[in-house]
Amino acid sequence: MSCIFCRIVAGTEPSQTIHEDEHAIAFLDVAQATKGHALVVPRAHHRDLGEIPVETAAHVMCGLRSRCLDGSSARSGLLA
Repeated sequence: MSCIFCRIVAGTEPSQTIHEDEHAIAFLDVAQATKGHALVVPRAHHRDLGEIPVETAAHVMCGLRSRCLDGSSARSGLLA
């Protein structure tokens, strides 16, 4: 697996996961632009945004939105 995101999803690459569900995983960026800067990726590998099926993208965004609105401490670092 050469894709670092696939390794994070598989659990073979360390990450500081802040949210995960059956569709996506969110983790803190190792080179945070701002405190709490997180990356959200679908569990399935896709080369770029245009390759992600609409249904998958919707699930990823719904999970992210839910995480942002749940009152968690990570909320301030998640920007829309």
